[in-house]
Amino acid sequence: MKTFSKNLNSYLAGLGLKNTVFMNPHGLFNPDHVTTAEDLAALTQYAMENQEFSEIFGTKELEWKGAAWKTTLYTHHKLMRELPYEGVIGGKTGYVDQSGHTLVTAAKRKELSLIVVTLNASSQERAYDDTKKLLDYGFNHYKTSSIAKGTSFKVNDGSYTAKKMIYFTQNTKENMNNSIIVGERMAVLNPSEKFLSAVQHGTITEKTKEKKDKEKNKETKNESKEQDIGLHFGLVLILAIAFFVLVKIGINKKQLQKDLIK
Repeated sequence: MKTFSKNLNSYLAGLGLKNTVFMNPHGLFNPDHVTTAEDLAALTQYAMENQEFSEIFGTKELEWKGAAWKTTLYTHHKLMRELPYEGVIGGKTGYVDQSGHTLVTAAKRKELSLIVVTLNASSQERAYDDTKKLLDYGFNHYKTSSIAKGTSFKVNDGSYTAKKMIYFTQNTKENMNNSIIVGERMAVLNPSEKFLSAVQHGTITEKTKEKKDKEKNKETKNESKEQDIGLHFGLVLILAIAFFVLVKIGINKKQLQKDLIK
C-alpha cells in the first residue's frame, strides 16, 4: 500500500497536482490523505482525455450479468438521472464522515466544456445546488472562441502565425485581440492586457525582425536552419469550489511542445 501510494503521488505530481497526497489506494479517510477542488478538477480533465474512462464516467445505467447475480447498475450522480441537467456528460459522488459530501461533474454545451468540483458539503442537496449554480454561471458567462488558421499576430518585434485552428475559452463580455504572449504557455490577452486564457491546441510559428535578418544573411551564405514551435490549447474551463470558487483554464502538459523557429 505504501509503494502504491508513493508511485501514485509521484505520477500525480508529474501532472501538476501540487496539493494532493494519497495515503492509501481506496480513498477512505486518513488525516494525511488530502486533495483540493482545483487538483480534482485538473485530474478529471486529464482523465476525460481517456476514451474508456470518459465512457465509464458518463454511464447512466449498465446491465450487470455476474456469475452469482444479475441486476442493473445505476449511476448515483443525480444530475445524470433524477435531476437531469442539460449538458452533463459524467460525474462521481463521494462521502465520508470527516469530509462530507463531495461531487465531481463534467458538462458540455456546444464547444464549451465545464468541470465543477464541490467539497465538504453538509448535504447532498447542498452539493447539487452549488454544482448547478456553478454550471449556470459557467455557461452564462463563458464561451469558446477560435483563431482561424493563418491568422497573424504581432508582439513587440515578433510576428506569429497560427498554423491550425486555435480554440480558447473566454468571458462572454471580453473580446480577443491579436495580442499574445509566447512562452511555455501562449496566453491570449484581451484589449486591456488582462490574462485571458492559456493556449495549447494549435501550432504557431514565430519570426522576429532579428530572426528575419539572420535568415537573410544565411540565405546569402547558403545556410538555413529551422525549427517548429507547437503549443496546444485545452478547451475545458474548470470551475471548482471548496469554500471558494476557482476559475482556470486547463493545461494538457503531455501535448505541450517548446520547439522554436529560428
